[in-house]
Amino acid sequence: MIPHCSRIFVLCPALLAAPCLAQDLEVPVVNPVSEPANGPSDLPLPVEPSPSEYPDTPGALQAPVQPAVSAPDDLPPPPVDNVPSGYPEVPVNPETQFETAHSDDLAEPSDLQAPVAAPPSGFSNPSNPFFSSPMGSGMEEAARRLHFGLASSLVYDSNFFQASFNEQDEVTFTISPTLSFRTEGAHFKVFAQAALDYNTYFDNSDFNGLGYQFTVGAEYTGGPLTVNASIDSSKDQGVNRYYGGAFVETLIFGAHLGASYRIGPKTSIDTRFGYSWSDPDRGGLSESENLSFDLSAMWQATPLLRIGPGISWTMQEGSNQADRETIGPMLRAQYKVGSRISLDGSVGLDFVDYQGAGGSDTDFSCSLGVAYRWSELWGMNLTLYHGTTADASAFGTATGSFRETTSVTLGYHRRIKRALWDVGLSYSMDDSSSPNGGLAPGSTDYFSFHTSLGMPVFANRANASIFYTWSQESGNALRDWSGHQIGFQISSSF
Repeated sequence: MIPHCSRIFVLCPALLAAPCLAQDLEVPVVNPVSEPANGPSDLPLPVEPSPSEYPDTPGALQAPVQPAVSAPDDLPPPPVDNVPSGYPEVPVNPETQFETAHSDDLAEPSDLQAPVAAPPSGFSNPSNPFFSSPMGSGMEEAARRLHFGLASSLVYDSNFFQASFNEQDEVTFTISPTLSFRTEGAHFKVFAQAALDYNTYFDNSDFNGLGYQFTVGAEYTGGPLTVNASIDSSKDQGVNRYYGGAFVETLIFGAHLGASYRIGPKTSIDTRFGYSWSDPDRGGLSESENLSFDLSAMWQATPLLRIGPGISWTMQEGSNQADRETIGPMLRAQYKVGSRISLDGSVGLDFVDYQGAGGSDTDFSCSLGVAYRWSELWGMNLTLYHGTTADASAFGTATGSFRETTSVTLGYHRRIKRALWDVGLSYSMDDSSSPNGGLAPGSTDYFSFHTSLGMPVFANRANASIFYTWSQESGNALRDWSGHQIGFQISSSF
């Protein structure tokens, strides 16, 4: 770390100066909004989360939730969300990612959303140009706005290539111009966001390059029908533990469509469809595709609980893997207590068929997201995920293996005056095996600790944060490593 200290101090002034492009703007200050203990009954409907390259930490995880129900005979349309198996990790909701520098008022308790339980992405990039805590950014914006922004970060990594020996450190500087848009009407909601990320690596300049993020989505609610759709794409750069610690540029594309139709005072039909595709640019790694579809009949058992059976279907494909098709029954539940507790989860029994390989199996899938907010000052998040995807590593591709992942994350979020403090723990267990029982990469365990502290700066014209991450992976000689990252990020919107 010592050889890079001088470089970090040299770049810090540049980081601090980046958001000052908007210093001549007048930003209205909004008084904090208080809310009754039970929260409002007309919460905004959720939108589909955007896949992204965020790290395997829960500090910014967010997801759609079921709107509060006023009475059993007057039910609002249920939410429709979808996270297909094998989809890259999405720690944040695209709608709440718009929360950038505008005012120092508190995040309203009514925006509580359960986090998405999705498979880890494998990337270890801790910075995010659309950073927002689950407690809010501390600087919320109006419902209709178009914003341009600029974000920059400086990160030191003690074990950049995640090596078991001959560890190499690295300092990365990233600058990201951003664009975000959001508008809402009586029956619709539209949002969009885009960012260009140029990464500069001090010791590995050959890796310098440009990445991007793009998401656009819409939602319509009219009478008994609710429909939402989103399209997203990104080019991610960095070292990925699921690719054996190799530095890769990965193209990612996703599309989602969901609908809910209320057929009675207490019953509705929900359907979800999702598609994701990823393609690493490194030879020997696997391109992967994932499709998912489910249909469920939901019943409002109590004013707080929705539950219902359904059926799900998935298809996972890889460059050298046999197509893996599953179908089976599922049970979904949603629970919400005002603005304090929000839960969204499902569990399913999967009957597996490996097409072309002649094999079959029985498995299960599970996803659970829970958000708890005691007050405007602090809250907690919990996610649980279990599922199977194609193993895209060189070894996994060569052996046609699939990776079964069980992941748990826990986050704590605290507002300290004008500052936001996030702490997160994550653990995942990965077991890669071949459908024919042959040679396979085997199993690994991954543990990560993450903490960050952020607050508005420059008279609320920017948001600055510092963060620290410690990670460890173990299981075999090739994937037995540990390392830490420490960095600083600042962003502004105008």
